[in-house]
Amino acid sequence: SLLSPQNSDRESITLPHSQIDYIKELAIHGARIILVLTGGSPIALGEIEDMVEAILFVWYPGMEGGRAVADVLFGDVSPSGKLPLTFPKSLDQLPAFDDYSMKGRTYRYMTEEPLYPFGFGLSYSRFDYSDLKLDRTNIAAGDSLTFSLTVRNSGDRTAAEVAQYYLSDLQ
Repeated sequence: SLLSPQNSDRESITLPHSQIDYIKELAIHGARIILVLTGGSPIALGEIEDMVEAILFVWYPGMEGGRAVADVLFGDVSPSGKLPLTFPKSLDQLPAFDDYSMKGRTYRYMTEEPLYPFGFGLSYSRFDYSDLKLDRTNIAAGDSLTFSLTVRNSGDRTAAEVAQYYLSDLQ
């Protein structure tokens, strides 16, 4: 890709136009598409999100990544990863490139609906969360909190779950 004037960072978080056009062409002809994305940061999908059956974001999967992707696509393994960050719908949802404040960034400070929130992820199974217990109901900044919960695979497929909570879930 071409380097941008922003100190060699990307100018856009969308896919290159050639890839978008290719996905559109496939969709127009009735192809059922599973979009496998690689990368190290959020990608805004725009209209193509509705043109695909599923999206598998594999980050930088390494030399065994192809086998891992195949295992998920063919149903041999259920996906269990969760997003460790928020995917905005577009750059319009983010502060200016040279604004380093947290306002408008991350799951804690973003006020608009993102494309995919922190912790988003799907599975071929279903999980039930219950019995949330906190060791106390009031804490001060800097204090620790111990909690427990029960996570049960209530689906009919073997699968792993990654339980992620952020502070607003517990309030």
